[in-house]
Order: sequence, then structure tokens, then C-alpha cells
Amino acid sequence: HVTTVVLIVISFLSGFVRVGFVVMVLLDFADTFLHVAKLFKYTHDNRVIAGLSDTNLTKISSTCADIWFALFAITFSVSRIGFFGYVTWSVWFEAMENFVSNEKYGLHVGMNFKEYFLHGLVGMNPAFICQLLITVLFILMCIWEYFLLVAVANILSGNELKDVRSDSEDTG
Repeated sequence: HVTTVVLIVISFLSGFVRVGFVVMVLLDFADTFLHVAKLFKYTHDNRVIAGLSDTNLTKISSTCADIWFALFAITFSVSRIGFFGYVTWSVWFEAMENFVSNEKYGLHVGMNFKEYFLHGLVGMNPAFICQLLITVLFILMCIWEYFLLVAVANILSGNELKDVRSDSEDTG
């Protein structure tokens, strides 16, 4: 979250509004599906605790949780790996042409990627910082995609999916 907040703040303060907007849209899109899936999962779990596990509503809530989780998995993969992957590639290769044509960044047409990278690192200009932070976010998205695929594999193999982060919510 720190990387995302810093990226959005830097992008808006330095005039790269498109960067912040794209990041916010792509990173928030799939979250709604996950929240709805968790709502149905918590409904199912609480009905089981209350002794209502044999009712139709409990079974429906379990099915809805699975459907919404599947929708989350699909939208996560498409938006964060597919689209955000393109954005990550674009900020390094397509945007470089834009930065070369703008004199305020001190880049020139003859620079190769290594020279461009070192120039950005030494100068620490906002465009370069945004590029680095977007890359960090994409690496994090790839790690989360791995965990998501493991969770999907567990569900498909018949194992119950457990959110280990929610353990603190159960105590108290």
C-alpha cells in the first residue's frame, strides 16, 4: 500500500495525472468482486455457526461466494497482470519516446536503455520515480497472482480456502 500511495501522490504532484489515474483504476477494479465474495463467505460461516447449515440460504451463500471469488480471480488476472503488465511495459518503452522529445528531462535520442536508466537514477526526476514504483507494483502483482493461483488450485482440488489474514478478526 505504501508503494501505491507514494506513486499516486508523486504522479499527481508532478503532473503525471494519467499515471495515478490508471493505477487507481486498475488496482481497484477487482477488489469489489473480492469484497462481495467475502460477504457471502462470512454469511455462510455465520449461518453454520448459528446451526443453520442445512438451509437453502446457507448453501446459496456458499455457492455465491465461490462464483464471486471466480469473478475476482478472472478480473484480478486480466486487470492486474494483463492490463497493468501493459502499463508497466508502456512506461518503460513507449513513454521513453515521450520523455526524449521533452527537453526538461535531459534525455536525447541517442541514449540506450542503460544510459536512460542511470540518468533517471541520478536525476531522480518524478517520471523515473513513477516508472520504478510502477515496476515494483507489477512485481507485487505477480507475487499476488501466484498466491491467487494457489488458492484457485486448492478450491478446485476440493480443499477449503482459508484466509489466514482474517484470524485476528475471529479473536476478541
